[in-house]
Amino acid sequence: MLKNGLRYLYGMSTLNHYLVLGAERDASQAEIEAAFTRVTTQLYAQFAGRGAGGEQTALIEEAYAVLRDPARRAEYDKQLR
Repeated sequence: MLKNGLRYLYGMSTLNHYLVLGAERDASQAEIEAAFTRVTTQLYAQFAGRGAGGEQTALIEEAYAVLRDPARRAEYDKQLR
């Protein structure tokens, strides 16, 4: 899922929050939360004790902040169209 700490996403001109979390665009709020939990657990396992992962953590937290808020998510979805 994380594929080298999300580095494969950095080359994209615009990060897609759904890709960052590994969630579908039609995911429910519960599925968004589950995706966030899954990705953060994987990130922790990948970087635990190494003091790394800050940039990946920021990407994941930003994606989750947008997608968990229905108003922000709706606005974000409009931008993706």
